[in-house]
Amino acid sequence: MIQPVEDAMKDLFLSSLATIPVVVILTFVAGIVMGYTVLSFVQILRSEQSEFFWGVVKTRRDQRLRTLLEKVNQEAVALSALVPLFSFFNAELADLIADLGDRPDSTSGQITKLYNAVLAGATQVLRSPGYHRVAILFPEGQGGTPPLGLTWSLHFSASARQNLKFDGNSIPGRVFSSGELYYCRDTEKDRHFQRNPHSTHTYRSFVCVPIRARGKTLGILQVDAVPPDAFSNDDINLLHVLARYTAVLRQVELLVKYSTEEVARHGDEE
Repeated sequence: MIQPVEDAMKDLFLSSLATIPVVVILTFVAGIVMGYTVLSFVQILRSEQSEFFWGVVKTRRDQRLRTLLEKVNQEAVALSALVPLFSFFNAELADLIADLGDRPDSTSGQITKLYNAVLAGATQVLRSPGYHRVAILFPEGQGGTPPLGLTWSLHFSASARQNLKFDGNSIPGRVFSSGELYYCRDTEKDRHFQRNPHSTHTYRSFVCVPIRARGKTLGILQVDAVPPDAFSNDDINLLHVLARYTAVLRQVELLVKYSTEEVARHGDEE
């Protein structure tokens, strides 16, 4: 009595398997393989070496992938450092412009604070190696023409701040005339570079970024570095942003100067 029942159960089980679509079985198997493949890929990202299919296929993580992941992480860290800096600039510039109508004579301290923030910010946001000097050069000639002097600077000597001037034939002078950025990758190979014979500081690369507003060059933001070819494209783009802030600041400064002179002139006429 038991054998016929077992035979019947066996026939029922086999007939049930025969009714399951082949596509369903293949889909189930493919899901298992895909899941294992994804887990193996995650292991590749987290370790030096991983295996597919229990050691049948072995692979080592691509160095380019590691470099890319490291760069993404560095970019995230750099951007997180930029947010408070640019938030500070935006807030301070807004306060400065608001004070122009109420008390323009009291804005000199705010202007000085923002110029110093540009100088310090340039050294903080750059990821190029080595020691950096930063200068904001404004024209000292009649009618806003060269020579350019170190109106604002960081890490320059007192002698340089007082005596260093750039005429129209110098690299900063050329940038001032053309309104185009200049990147000196190596001072020892650049045919346009002329070293100051009185300089006590050695640097091998520098960038001159024009400070422009409404199609006119107002000055130059210059940053140098000790190693050759020290600045990346990201560094230069950040300097462009700082130059734009400096352009707004310079326009406000000139407006305050003009307003103060006008008030003084009308007072003398009365």
